[in-house]
Amino acid sequence: VHDTFDKRRYAFDGPAHIEVIETGPVRAAVRIKREFRGSVACLDLRIYARTPRIDFVAEVDWQARQTMLKVAFPVAVRSPHATFEVQFGAVERATHQNTSWEEQKFEVAAQRWFDLSEAGYGVSLLNDSRYGCDVRGNLLRLTLLRGTEYPDPEADLGRHRFTYALLPHVGNWQDAGTVRAAAELNMPVRALTPAAGGPPSSRSFCRVQGEGVILDTLKPARDGDGWIARFYEARGGRVPVRVAFDPAPAEVIPCNLVEENDAAALPLDDGVFAFDIAPFQLRTFRLRR
Repeated sequence: VHDTFDKRRYAFDGPAHIEVIETGPVRAAVRIKREFRGSVACLDLRIYARTPRIDFVAEVDWQARQTMLKVAFPVAVRSPHATFEVQFGAVERATHQNTSWEEQKFEVAAQRWFDLSEAGYGVSLLNDSRYGCDVRGNLLRLTLLRGTEYPDPEADLGRHRFTYALLPHVGNWQDAGTVRAAAELNMPVRALTPAAGGPPSSRSFCRVQGEGVILDTLKPARDGDGWIARFYEARGGRVPVRVAFDPAPAEVIPCNLVEENDAAALPLDDGVFAFDIAPFQLRTFRLRR
């Protein structure tokens, strides 16, 4: 695949159809429509007044076989390494092909984001459901559809809707809050209007104080004894953490990954418990009412 996929490129059919669909004070959008061998791709490009993020909302009716659809962004950034999100952390990959091992990493997996940064500036590429990507030099590419015929002869056929986004930023991906931006893209805010006499307009079910520390999982314990809360450190640093739930638990017990209690209960200070976390570390706790 490495010897051929990047050498075979096919043009879209005919001209692009472009129209302005939004011109509001918060957001503006342009719609671009292209066709390729019976496939139709509609892309809404959205820019915002108060955030540097540029969204690309795609709706594609894909009918091509053995053809890969990729999007590419050449950026004004130079770095020998790019960073890719993996579960509960991130890994670096070379942006060059100096060895045979690096040549075989022509496409790598990422979850919600990958990033290319130099000293003082960088660009993150976020996505909500596309996981194959690569960075070569200053070129960021994301694989959108493939249309393979094995093992599923109908893979990727039909309609798809997905979103990816560019996030230019100052500093590196840690400084830019790329992890949070990717989470916001995947779980957008839902706006609700409280009824008169209803609950307060502002309330936090869980408050986490600790830069880059994320509550990733909250689930019933497998043995039925309370709830399991799992946190992880997402920036590669050591952080003191303070957590408050509302309502507050009566007891918080550190656990291992298979939910076995492995330490004494943590002290609670007015419902708040504290712990330390190491770079990319997972910490799991049992909460009892």
